[in-house]
Amino acid sequence: MGIRVGIDTGGTFTDLVAVDIDVGRWSISKVPSSPDEPVKAVDTVLAAADLNPAEIDFIVIGTTIGINAVLTRSGSRVLFLTTQGFEDIPFIQRISRKSHYDFTWEKPTPLVHRPDCIGVAERLDEEGNAIVELTDAELDRVAAVLEATDGGGFALAVCYLFSYLNPEHELATRQRLSRRFPGVPISLSHEVAPIWREYERGTSAIVDAYLKPLFENYVDSLSEAFDRAGIVASWSLLKSNGGHAVAREAHARSSHLLLSGIAGGVIGGASYARKTERPQAIMLDMGGTSCDVCLIVDGEPLYSSDYEIEYGLPVSVPSVSTKTIGAGGGSIGWIDPGGFLQVGPESAGAAPRARLLRAGW
Repeated sequence: MGIRVGIDTGGTFTDLVAVDIDVGRWSISKVPSSPDEPVKAVDTVLAAADLNPAEIDFIVIGTTIGINAVLTRSGSRVLFLTTQGFEDIPFIQRISRKSHYDFTWEKPTPLVHRPDCIGVAERLDEEGNAIVELTDAELDRVAAVLEATDGGGFALAVCYLFSYLNPEHELATRQRLSRRFPGVPISLSHEVAPIWREYERGTSAIVDAYLKPLFENYVDSLSEAFDRAGIVASWSLLKSNGGHAVAREAHARSSHLLLSGIAGGVIGGASYARKTERPQAIMLDMGGTSCDVCLIVDGEPLYSSDYEIEYGLPVSVPSVSTKTIGAGGGSIGWIDPGGFLQVGPESAGAAPRARLLRAGW
């Protein structure tokens, strides 16, 4: 059967566990992560494990680079294309409040800036029929707006009304804009989260675009790292629901990897609960950047189709049901403008001295 390898890349440490199925021998190695070059830590931890590449037959990798990028707001710039007149949806959000009587509570900050929300003249009705056709001339106008965008280096998220019933307009948008902007990642809401309600579908598409350049680079770098190490075994990334995603799916559905590293801890915690005959348990996984909590019921983790990055900022993808806060073992304490002590979400990570110097300490 050969050696099966599991690697968990966190913001602070990268861990490897390998088992030789034929003889039952386990190998463990641990190295500091390299947040600026996540794959470098994978190279290092594989070298530290001193495994024979020819004997490795499978590798699965869990990573927190997605959730860490969201918590620390360090993902890609996103340009959001939506049905004209609905550009403010990511900012209006829902009318619900986290605390009804807390007048100081503020809505979560979206992962897109308001000037980057662009209305497109198109419209479908509630049955998916076109009320306003999407024309080539309109897409050329949108392309001109994108070309005039300052800064460059963006990803596109597209969410049109009722596109989950009829994706024709979203598909036409990708087809035309991908020719005008080759290499620019494009996330379509009907592919990321084919659900009703434009807010949840829109935020899911935004998160997908926000993370897509990061994961595309990560997946490509992993492939190169395994080639350098002489590893020809199949490999995959752990998905938010505990399943596996091959490289192609990781490129196409980056939002489904948001809780990759968290899912690994949950699946491991559930397995431990079953083996110790304690099927009702609470799994707590604290890393350097975040802390995650999940209930284990009857030996299985709880699952959800909605995950809230912050209260009111949902991502509609299948995932383990966890609560995550941006405070971990390496979280940096700081004083806000009002003089109150705050902790996180910025983390000292694997290189605390360098991170603190950059922060001006």
